[in-house]
Amino acid sequence: MRHKNTYTGAIVITVLLLIGFIVAGTVGHSINVNAILDAKEKNASWSNLVDFDALRNNITTPLSLSFFLFGIGGLGELVGNEIQNWFGLVVFTITSIVVIPLLLTLFVCYLSVVIVLYSVEFLRRDSEVRRVKMIGKWGMYVSFGLALLFTFIGIALFASTESGLKNDLDEGFKNYDTFAITTFLTHMTNGTVFGGLNSPLLSDSNVIANLKGGMALLVVLLPITIICLIAFGSMYIGVFVSKRESKSSRFFNWLKNIRIDSLREYVGLNLRNPWIWITSITFMITIIIPGFAHPYTTLTQILISAVNIFVIPLAFSPMIVGFFMAKAIKRFNYNLLMFVQILVLLAFTWAIQINLWVFFKDSMYQISWLSAFLPFITCSISLVGAFGFVKFSDK
Repeated sequence: MRHKNTYTGAIVITVLLLIGFIVAGTVGHSINVNAILDAKEKNASWSNLVDFDALRNNITTPLSLSFFLFGIGGLGELVGNEIQNWFGLVVFTITSIVVIPLLLTLFVCYLSVVIVLYSVEFLRRDSEVRRVKMIGKWGMYVSFGLALLFTFIGIALFASTESGLKNDLDEGFKNYDTFAITTFLTHMTNGTVFGGLNSPLLSDSNVIANLKGGMALLVVLLPITIICLIAFGSMYIGVFVSKRESKSSRFFNWLKNIRIDSLREYVGLNLRNPWIWITSITFMITIIIPGFAHPYTTLTQILISAVNIFVIPLAFSPMIVGFFMAKAIKRFNYNLLMFVQILVLLAFTWAIQINLWVFFKDSMYQISWLSAFLPFITCSISLVGAFGFVKFSDK
């Protein structure tokens, strides 16, 4: 069967997506929204900041409750002895807000690639195949560039309003960043992201204008560019992995190239590889911030640092394995090893930045510039490093 791995991946993603919906639907029925809001009204640190009558009108389902609590403090707002069935709430929130959207995105990507693979078989001329690939490539580049631009400007607009937003609101909001505050405002009004910006609590016109501009970029334009990125990227990837595209064969053959004969050669190749440097530097920045640079007042914050210490050698394990193999003068596929190394560094960088700033945001410094720009910059640069290794390495 041609393209067996691609079709197998699509089937696996589909099965996992169905399991996610089943888990979310099953656990969601066990969540008592009113009981959790009652507990939060009595014990939460923000109980004096919000109108709970308005919250009860806008938060009526487990999904809206999950968006509200998760948007304010990550997992920290979902866990607590005062919360009835907090474990079920955590499972439902992670499944419905993180796992299902991620799997759904992967499903759409795989489906798009499969459609392109199937369509390419009907193209008779190689020139037509190359045209599809060219359209996909440049469309992907433009979409990715616009996505980065919209994200950068949107985050800048949001982060620039933090001090003005806190001055415009009650003193109790000073411990939260802009994104948490907009979550409060959204669910205290009509439950929509733009409705929260019309809250009577806001009076500074400059703050409102910047928030609306950032929201338009991040909520409207960014999703459109991501859809375009998936569409054009699927065209490029579909042609790349098809049997009619010779460059994919050259790439996989290049990965199998055996180039190492000594430890000196191995070290020299690593030192001259800019893509290894790029992904390694972004990973180490991630280990420092937010891995180590955060408050140390709770057990969770101490455990975060301990886990990051363990992650450092784990992330560089492919390079360490290569070092000992080169020292023992054992020939191995250097290109494949470095490709795996870059993917591992990329995965750890994204996982640490996103997980700590999103899931454990209540354990991090609540500064919008830091919590938004640092993940954006490190994840983007590490992605460029991985792309550069695949695209520009000598093949």
